[in-house]
Amino acid sequence: LFVGTWSSIDNELGVDFELYSSMSYAMAGILSWNFCNYDDHDIGFPRDCGPSRGAPHQWTSLTRGGRQPDYAYYVWDGNLNGNPAPAPGNIPADVDELTEWQQVFGMGTEASDNTDLTLWGSGSAYIPDTGNFYIRRTCPGCSAAHQDIVYKRLTPLPAEFDVAELFVGTWSSIDNELGVDFELYSSMSYAMAGILSWNFCNYDDHDIGFPRDCGPSRGAPHQWTSLTRGGKPDYAYYVWNGNP
Repeated sequence: LFVGTWSSIDNELGVDFELYSSMSYAMAGILSWNFCNYDDHDIGFPRDCGPSRGAPHQWTSLTRGGRQPDYAYYVWDGNLNGNPAPAPGNIPADVDELTEWQQVFGMGTEASDNTDLTLWGSGSAYIPDTGNFYIRRTCPGCSAAHQDIVYKRLTPLPAEFDVAELFVGTWSSIDNELGVDFELYSSMSYAMAGILSWNFCNYDDHDIGFPRDCGPSRGAPHQWTSLTRGGKPDYAYYVWNGNP
């Protein structure tokens, strides 16, 4: 809602929420804002919402630019109503680095002598049959949202499931449906926190590999790779040391 698309669904000014220019105004219930609009794809909070009328170019976006590159969101301790704060998230500070990942495939500039293909093969401890593992693709020449993608497996793998073929061969929907069998994220920190998962995927174009046209909110063409049909030339796959 805030960093993706600022939406009117269950989120109407004066009905579901109010906006204020300070916390003191909010707590006093005075000088609430009077204008909001919504539903411009990938334009985040507050779109053109303003105290009395539309205020353009104050929004942020992960994909469409915007004039406000520096921003942050917070939640208030008072939301806990006196209850103890939850334990801090167990997400390492360097989780988005590659230090805890093992390369299993690489092409072009991302090819490496340290690649170990067996680590994502059948029976590898890095690809447990029970699911709940992570695979990561890096692609420096891809669009910003697709330069680093983390695949989070949710469900167990069927017998003889070929993980390498799924990613570098044909990206398939068989036992591999977004939101059912796996989730996609633009970073490992997002994946571990379970936030900003991707919302669109397609599949089943012969010899077109991961991620075909999958994208954070809608189809994103030409970010795929292929061993036979062109596509992005420089990319690598990794498995996470925490998978076993």
